[in-house]
Amino acid sequence: MRLPVSKGTIVTLVVAMSALQAVAQPTKSASTPTPNTAAACATVAECAQKAVDAAQAAQHAAEASVAALKASMAGAVVAFNRNACPGGWSLYEPAQGRFIRGIDLRNPGNVDPAGKREPGNVQDDQVKAHSHSINYKEGQADGGHGYWAKSFDSNSVGMPGGTTSTREGGGDETRPKNVALLYCEFK
Repeated sequence: MRLPVSKGTIVTLVVAMSALQAVAQPTKSASTPTPNTAAACATVAECAQKAVDAAQAAQHAAEASVAALKASMAGAVVAFNRNACPGGWSLYEPAQGRFIRGIDLRNPGNVDPAGKREPGNVQDDQVKAHSHSINYKEGQADGGHGYWAKSFDSNSVGMPGGTTSTREGGGDETRPKNVALLYCEFK
């Protein structure tokens, strides 16, 4: 007759067999007791029971450790090099398409101008306020990004007439070099 065996049963049996081996093996010296035993076994059944008890204690300790780890990880956000979150994790929506910025705990904020923000707080994109000088000469102007502006006419005193601006340059956004990862939250 075959009995159904789960992973937990196999782990318990392996631990029990290891404990039984440790209990059944003679010690190197008469003064050194076998680990985890107060006295040698009188019968094979007694050794087997000690092994089972040790395996169950080890299993309970492992389950308690796993439960403590899960409790401490609740709310953890981790980046994965995957296309989908692993089991027990869900997509962390605020991080989609955004750079992650550490909370600036200093008061006032030395790096984040917004100061200390709450976890999950989202900021819109922004370019820091700045200006460009326009160096001009008759008919052309350099607008600061190395792009020449359109030609324009000068008035009677040799100053440019009309309005000018720099030509548009760059891409679709301002961003540093980056790598795409999937951020997931542990539930």
